[in-house]
Amino acid sequence: MSPEATQSFTFYCPQHQLRFRAAGDSLVACEQGGHAIGSGFPDQAWWQYCCDCATFWPSKVTNGFLRRSECFVCERPTAKRYLCPACQVISIESAVPVRRKLYSITVENGIAPSCPGCATHPAAAPAEHQCPEIGVLILTPRSACPFCEASVGAQSTSVSKQVSQDLSARLSKDAAFEGTNSKNETSPPNTGATDAQRDDRAVYIAAPWQAVLPAAPRKRNIPWLPVTVAVGVTVIAVTAFAIVFGPKRAGPLPAVVIPTPPSGMVYVPGGEFRMGNDLGDEHERPAHMVTVRPFFLDQHEVACRDYEKFVKATNHRLPPGWVKGNCPNSSHQNPVTGVDWYDANAYAQWSGKRLPTEEEWEFAARGTDGRLYPWGNQWRNNVANAGDATVRHFANVGSYPDGKSPFGVMDMIGNAWEWTATEFRAYPGGQAPDQNQAELRVIRGGYWGSTPGKATATFRKGWDARGALVGYANTGFRCAKDL
Repeated sequence: MSPEATQSFTFYCPQHQLRFRAAGDSLVACEQGGHAIGSGFPDQAWWQYCCDCATFWPSKVTNGFLRRSECFVCERPTAKRYLCPACQVISIESAVPVRRKLYSITVENGIAPSCPGCATHPAAAPAEHQCPEIGVLILTPRSACPFCEASVGAQSTSVSKQVSQDLSARLSKDAAFEGTNSKNETSPPNTGATDAQRDDRAVYIAAPWQAVLPAAPRKRNIPWLPVTVAVGVTVIAVTAFAIVFGPKRAGPLPAVVIPTPPSGMVYVPGGEFRMGNDLGDEHERPAHMVTVRPFFLDQHEVACRDYEKFVKATNHRLPPGWVKGNCPNSSHQNPVTGVDWYDANAYAQWSGKRLPTEEEWEFAARGTDGRLYPWGNQWRNNVANAGDATVRHFANVGSYPDGKSPFGVMDMIGNAWEWTATEFRAYPGGQAPDQNQAELRVIRGGYWGSTPGKATATFRKGWDARGALVGYANTGFRCAKDL
């Protein structure tokens, strides 16, 4: 275990899509559910680290994480990969300029100033290695690749010499190799191919991080007309046989079963949508495609009466203005406010749920058609507790059914800001002003005093997870739940 293990690192839980701080010890537990996201950090299990967003996450060779073309967290396209010789951390870096970056990868020096996992810097110079087992090009001082077990130095020094010989030999052949990939293919070879197939696919040469493909061999002269006639006759015969002798369908296809949501929640089917708003402020730009898995979401914001049950059951601290564990009688149906992120997260865990991610929140508010508000693209009065028609105070949850989202979620605009599980940061390719606060979480939806320009489904704000100087008087939350 390295000296850095006693420090605090930023990890990412793929299950909850959540970044959190934790010590790099033998077991890294998710802040959201307490489950282990990985063990043996950093030298007993494979981990990846993004130099751009300064985040570690568990990386398993078998599930294709190492083949990803972008960061699993910030989604910036990967330009370089570095494999540490002392631990099992694979660092990645994009070509996008990122301010105040702690680590960077260069062909000459490997990673500087040291490995982010074990804080060591090797004395040996790194070499490029195209690994056929994991299908990516890595930079490493190791003498042998731990995945394909090939010699790193021998391969990197001989590949350029072999290129011209291999190309000349192939171009002299009159026939193309049957089953070769398309001439435009740029993905590395897989381990199931023969040596001849691997040679014919992609050869990585002098230019760092780039692949150069051999020229396509000459095509054979094939009598296409007889072949076409023969294929057509065969297709007709097979189709006729299948119609006459094939199995008969016994009735219609089964209907798609929609999961039954828990009480007080709605089912959000998930899908791909365009997140953000290119016409919004700098925090909302740029718009980018995001895929969300199906989940359940509270139909209403958590009301004071529900939070009161949590306080009495757990002896949790009271929101401001509550007396002897009770919310004011006039506020039972109002959204609970005055809670920081940790209060909201504690309630979610107590109720067997979790806070929604920022992506889930926006998808539930906008649907798949990219609307600006839950009800459409134009502001409407009297469909949300915000804008010109606001009642100038909190309203009972569910008071504006005409403003529900495409999935039937109420009050996503106005009434109270809502915490999400997501740490506040710029969108991929975007910029955000420097933040002095130690920990910011994204809040969404605006509150009763928000103007229509800020009470949109894309407007986002970073708020102190705890200890905000202006407090949390207008901030509440709702919960989500995995299927």
